[in-house]
Amino acid sequence: EYLVKFKNNIKYNSNEYDYDVAIITALRHPELESILKLDNNWSSFRLNNDSTEYFKVCLRSNEKNINIVAASAPQMGMVAATNLTSKMINNFRPKYVAMSGIAGGIKGVGNFGDILVADSVFDSGSGKISTDKDNQKIFLPDYRQIDIDSDLKEMILSIKGNREFLDDIKSKWPIKSINHQLDLHIGPFASGAGVI
Repeated sequence: EYLVKFKNNIKYNSNEYDYDVAIITALRHPELESILKLDNNWSSFRLNNDSTEYFKVCLRSNEKNINIVAASAPQMGMVAATNLTSKMINNFRPKYVAMSGIAGGIKGVGNFGDILVADSVFDSGSGKISTDKDNQKIFLPDYRQIDIDSDLKEMILSIKGNREFLDDIKSKWPIKSINHQLDLHIGPFASGAGVI
């Protein structure tokens, strides 16, 4: 009975999306709390046999409704983020998945608060440890990148080229002591087991 019920809950062979965007955050504070502050109409809900608290909202943009679902992982790390992302894809069938959080950048390239968008993502720890000809341990990387959807990348490049959107974000930011211009950076992201 459990297996039949589980199978009936899965949406097979459907090309329809239930949500436009699923937002994943590494932690509830400060990442998810910051997302929830963007709109006052978020509603909290839970699914049967799932301890995660989810939040949903419907935003209106250019005569179109955008349905968003958000949740935070119970802890930092790739495993927790992967588990939450898999649950959200299976339960909500989003068109896009986004992750909001804190990332490290290259010193001198960006500023605190800049928006970072991954055009490709890879696991920096993927590979195997082997030995070289001198019997010294070496790491042989095996990076398999996942690339951003090309249509989404074009939209982001358009946003980057139009200062109006970035200036609007900065003007609405509650901290007014930021002295630099908000920027958007697009490039490869490496994800690893340890925070650097």
